[in-house]
Amino acid sequence: LVLRGIDEIAAPGALVLAEEGGFTRPDGTKVDDDLDPATVEELWIVDPLDGTINFAHNIPHFAVSVACWRSGRPVAGAIVDPMVGETFSVEVDADGPGRAYHDGQLVQLRDPDGAGNALVYLGSSVRRLPEVIARFRGTRQLASACLALAWTGVGRTGAYIQRGGLNPWDWGVGAPFVVAAGGVATVPETGSPDLPLVGTTGIIAAAPSVHAEIAPLLLAEG
Repeated sequence: LVLRGIDEIAAPGALVLAEEGGFTRPDGTKVDDDLDPATVEELWIVDPLDGTINFAHNIPHFAVSVACWRSGRPVAGAIVDPMVGETFSVEVDADGPGRAYHDGQLVQLRDPDGAGNALVYLGSSVRRLPEVIARFRGTRQLASACLALAWTGVGRTGAYIQRGGLNPWDWGVGAPFVVAAGGVATVPETGSPDLPLVGTTGIIAAAPSVHAEIAPLLLAEG
C-alpha cells in the first residue's frame, strides 16, 4: 500500500529504497543495488514497519516511515504511529532546516537545559557507556528508531543515541524532523551532521543543550 501511494505521486524516474527490498521503482520493479543514493534525483526512503519485533509480540510501539529525498537532500517525510494515531511530518527548505509538524501543528523543540532534566531514548549499543547514561534523568529503550527520533523532536525525550547499526530508512524522516524542530543530529563517532545514505551509521539526535553536553563524550569514545 505504501509503494502504491508513492507510485501515484512520484516524479518520473523516481526510485524507492526500502528495508524490505533494496532499490526498486515505485511499481516494485527491481533496479541496480549498486546505485549511490545521493545521486538519485528523487529517492523515496521507506520503512513500512519500524519496530518489527514489537509488532510481532503485540507491543504497540511501531511506526511507518516515508521520506522523499532529492539529490542527497531531504525534502519531506512523515512518521505515522498507527496505534496512537499520531503523525510526525517534516518539510525541508533548500536553504534551511524547514518545518516540523506533530499532527499538523508546528513543532518548536523546548530545550530541557541539560541532560539532567531529560530522558534519553537509547539504542542497544549505548548500554556500554554508563558515563553517558548517568548524565540523564532516566532512560527508555523501546526498539523503534523512527519513533525515538519523533519523540525527541517533540521533546518527550531529550535525546536519542545509537552507536552504529542504523540504515537510511531508520532516520531518513526522523533526523530531518529533529533538526527542523530546533534540535541537532550528528554521527556520534565523527560529529558530522551528514548522515550517510550508504551503509549503516549511529546517531545522536538531541535538544541543543543536551547535544552539546553528550556529543563530546561519544566523540571521545570513537
